[in-house]
Amino acid sequence: MKKYLLGMVAAFALMNVAVAEEAVSKVGYVDVKLAVENTTAFREGMKKLEDWKQKKSGELKSQFEHINALQTELQTQAMVISPEVLNTKNQEIDDLSKQFSRNQQDAQAELQKRRNQLYEGVLNRFETIVRDYGKEQKFAMISQASSLVYGDAKFDVTADITKLLDAQSKGKK
Repeated sequence: MKKYLLGMVAAFALMNVAVAEEAVSKVGYVDVKLAVENTTAFREGMKKLEDWKQKKSGELKSQFEHINALQTELQTQAMVISPEVLNTKNQEIDDLSKQFSRNQQDAQAELQKRRNQLYEGVLNRFETIVRDYGKEQKFAMISQASSLVYGDAKFDVTADITKLLDAQSKGKK
């Protein structure tokens, strides 16, 4: 009788373990920044943005060199030109310097705007993709990696999300 009772208790315990394992929900986390920045669309966009930045830098460098050349010319001629011409040239250099500063600020603002648009282009699809992935893969929850103190790498779904973002981008082209 004791053996039978022990056998029943052991069987019941094993059933509870199996049920408890099924009750544990599947969880994951995703590094949003990494998922976005590793997409093909984002990398291609960053390449174009870097090309634009180089072009703008070249234009600004050219303006700066022109201002420096005018300043050097003015310094060499300062003793031989009239005060009126000196004032006119100083005003011209001052105006060009102000315009250069505005152009620099405008370029920086445009760069930031384009970078933000690039992020937004991918992020707009991100939440939907994560939600659909979570449902398909039967996750109870997918959290942002930035909100975790610790997360075991086996729960990281960042690479999967990046692949899905890329696949969706290719499907839209």
